[in-house]
Amino acid sequence: MFGKNKKKKNIKNVKAEVMPVEFYGGNDPVVRFKKVEKEIKDNGLTKSEKKHFNKEYVAGSNKPMHPANVFSNRKLLIIGSLILFVVFLLLAGAYYWWQYDKQQNIVNPPVPVVAPVIERTQDIVVTFPEQDVVIEPEVVTTNEELEEVVRVVNESNLYDLEYPSILLGDAFDLDKDGLSDLEEEIFMTDPGILDTDEDGYLDNLEVYYLYNPAGFKPTKVVDSGLVKEYTSQSYSFSMYYPQKWMFGDVKNDGTIILFSANNGESIELRVFELKIGESFLDWFAEWGENQKYQDLVDFESVFKEIGKKRSDGLVYYFTDGQMVYTLLYHPNETNVVGYRSLLEMMARSFRKLDNFSAVPIQLNDKELFLNTTSSVDALEESTSVEENIDSINITTSSQGIIEEVDINEDLFL
Repeated sequence: MFGKNKKKKNIKNVKAEVMPVEFYGGNDPVVRFKKVEKEIKDNGLTKSEKKHFNKEYVAGSNKPMHPANVFSNRKLLIIGSLILFVVFLLLAGAYYWWQYDKQQNIVNPPVPVVAPVIERTQDIVVTFPEQDVVIEPEVVTTNEELEEVVRVVNESNLYDLEYPSILLGDAFDLDKDGLSDLEEEIFMTDPGILDTDEDGYLDNLEVYYLYNPAGFKPTKVVDSGLVKEYTSQSYSFSMYYPQKWMFGDVKNDGTIILFSANNGESIELRVFELKIGESFLDWFAEWGENQKYQDLVDFESVFKEIGKKRSDGLVYYFTDGQMVYTLLYHPNETNVVGYRSLLEMMARSFRKLDNFSAVPIQLNDKELFLNTTSSVDALEESTSVEENIDSINITTSSQGIIEEVDINEDLFL
């Protein structure tokens, strides 16, 4: 221990990092940096790093249902388009099914629920100077709506005429044939077809000439069961009105008649007796309150009865020099005219009881009347007139309606 010589350890050279000499004191030392081998560009981000950065910080990041992601996702766009297409098909199918169901209801209408019929229990007796005539009363169907209309008329001043406004609109007409959809129900025609029976005549044209628009074989509308004929023995005239409408004699003397639809619209028939020496113009000056005579135009019924109508077709007048007969339209609270053509049909059917004119003949067979040797037979078959025809003169209009038939005045339809 004391006498042994210690072995010297081999010291290896160790490289140590020391502070550069430049940093030891002195004024304004010079700093030298190592050379950077790699230059950093684009803010120090590589292409992949930049892509990842943008993905993390764009709108809708990590939100699959964000609009920015939905509208940029091709798969989602395809799926959404398919869903919208299926919804469109379903809506289109439902619409066409609804149209088909509506068409079926028109062709095969449901059986209506018939309300109880209240009949008059006492006949109406009209006294004439020479004899008493008992008239069989009309069966009057009444309900709360008709009773309300009659009550309002009774409570109002019966000596005033309530004229319809000139600013009323028209009800919907799907096929634009001149008959509103409400009128198509009255005449049992198809609201989507211009010519329901396909006989070559528009539905409105057949109604205008008092023919059934729903029957291919020419049938007068009064024979179709769609309308009835109102006859006033007291004032010697008649006219047609819808079979489905309610009928009411307000004063029980035939001077105020109401024809009412179930939607509250109605047509009023008023009868006035002219004073001795009084003309229609004199009567109009007294009764045409707020009405202008210049607004009236000439009008003629199918039976050649001459009259006047207001230019909008909602008021009609007939006179024979002794009486004035008026037809006025009354809308419901919607102020929409649903039966303008029906009112015209009623006016076109007006005639005095001593007027034996016939309804013009409707031709739907182009072979009919072309053979002059069979014209008389065809006329007899079409009109059911008696056999003793003295003379026949037929004038045909451009619509195929025989407008003028000159026969023995003792024969009528």
